[in-house]
Amino acid sequence: MPTVGTRNPDEIVADVKKAGDARIFSFGIGSDINTQLLDQIAEGTRAFSQYVLENEDLEVKVSNFYTRIKEPVLTNAHLEFGGGVRTSKLYPAQIPDLFKGDQVVLTGRYTVVAGGGDPGREVEAKLTGMANGREQTFTYKVKFDDSSNDYVARLWATRRVGFLLDEIRIHGETSELRDEASDLARRYGIVTPYTAYLIVEDEDRRRVPMADRSMQSMSADAPARAEVSKAWDEFKEKKDGADAVANARSQNAFKFAEQSGASINYGAAESLRATSMWRNARRKQ
Repeated sequence: MPTVGTRNPDEIVADVKKAGDARIFSFGIGSDINTQLLDQIAEGTRAFSQYVLENEDLEVKVSNFYTRIKEPVLTNAHLEFGGGVRTSKLYPAQIPDLFKGDQVVLTGRYTVVAGGGDPGREVEAKLTGMANGREQTFTYKVKFDDSSNDYVARLWATRRVGFLLDEIRIHGETSELRDEASDLARRYGIVTPYTAYLIVEDEDRRRVPMADRSMQSMSADAPARAEVSKAWDEFKEKKDGADAVANARSQNAFKFAEQSGASINYGAAESLRATSMWRNARRKQ
């Protein structure tokens, strides 16, 4: 938590956004930290955040963190496609800086506008950014076609759900964010304590018959639903503490997923860690 100078989190975030082109990487140790503030600072400066728990090897985590960010090779990157291809809902939403030995996996949706030609033909992709103090553009030939692998769609959906839940966690809940998260989670099998709750609530509102429910066991378990409902409220409101750190780690796993299955498992485990800590805290009260 801020202890000197400006202490209001909203004012700090606003000041950070005025600071120009600097990157502020957030590195949180332990649980006595404001994850919403650290995540907003990282988000506002095109950086990223990382959290280390008390039982993890701090020296290794710090070393890996520094090794990752010490040699940027391309910054302020943006991508353009030719050939009438229009993209939407790309993730990461902003292409992060590229560091030596690192890679950026970009997922999204696309359409080919009328008159854009054959969707299966090659088009130009131009990646532009700053390298060695100069703007440079790299041009590649890429192919957009109708064929796809199922894992690509699920990977995109995993990132999209992570983005939607993080928007709710950091900026507040809206019906649009909640409804899209529950729809994608149901369609692509992205199950965490929070997405399960959203799916159950959505099917309640639509009065889906129990036989057609996606989460029949949870739908019929009133005590479990009540607990997860309260945990969902904590997810939206809690800014610090061990459960807030677990939630931040969970959403990072989803947003930057490179393998959907592994990331879903890790993200779900961190979500479960948060809800378990919440239940334990409630029992001690």
